[in-house]
Amino acid sequence: ILWSFNMSTLLLKTCRGLFLFGMLSGHTVYAEPAAAPSSDAKNYDTTIYERLTTEKPSLYEQIGGHSVLEQIMKDAVALFKQDPRIAKYFEKTDSEVLAYHLTEQVCQLSGGECEYLGRSMEESHKDMGVTDGAFVALVEDFQIAVRKAGLTFEQENKLVALLAPMRPVIVNQ
Repeated sequence: ILWSFNMSTLLLKTCRGLFLFGMLSGHTVYAEPAAAPSSDAKNYDTTIYERLTTEKPSLYEQIGGHSVLEQIMKDAVALFKQDPRIAKYFEKTDSEVLAYHLTEQVCQLSGGECEYLGRSMEESHKDMGVTDGAFVALVEDFQIAVRKAGLTFEQENKLVALLAPMRPVIVNQ
């Protein structure tokens, strides 16, 4: 299947039963049917993570390592808390703690040496009532933070692709 559309639409389509197979320059994306999400919400569908973590150099190394990832997450969390579409989900959240956990999680998922020891996404988002619209808003804010870091379009796509398999356990209308 070959599609071409904006990243927000891509993420929703991807998370509703299609699995990202690869991202090329522009907005052209190849997809294949996805496996059902794992009951271990920390693992999701590990196929995309396995593909990204076996790259040499790893995505983590390609983007500049921990300091770059840490800054992206600090910027993203600040945007989440300021965005009127999703700020309510972050009202009681400690920004530094959230940025730390997001950094460790994405570090691990992108092939870094970190080990994410935080709660599962399912546990973290249980009973929050996160909607598709809120998930898309978060992804858009994350993209803004990534662009601020000056990463390539390909690196941005790969980082955003790490979020897609999480959608089924985060969105719980």
